[in-house]
Amino acid sequence: MISVWLIDINEQVVEVYQQPTATGYQFMQKFSGGETLSIPSFPDVTITVNEIFGR
Repeated sequence: MISVWLIDINEQVVEVYQQPTATGYQFMQKFSGGETLSIPSFPDVTITVNEIFGR
């Protein structure tokens, strides 16, 4: 699965875009605060938004 993570330091959010097509991405999720993200390529690895921003 192809995904792109956009780290928005101003808003302190992580946007995850998945399944690209010729007209854009089919899915987008926005994560903030203590929410947990999983990495499809590494199913045993999770990270929180707070960890990404060093909180």
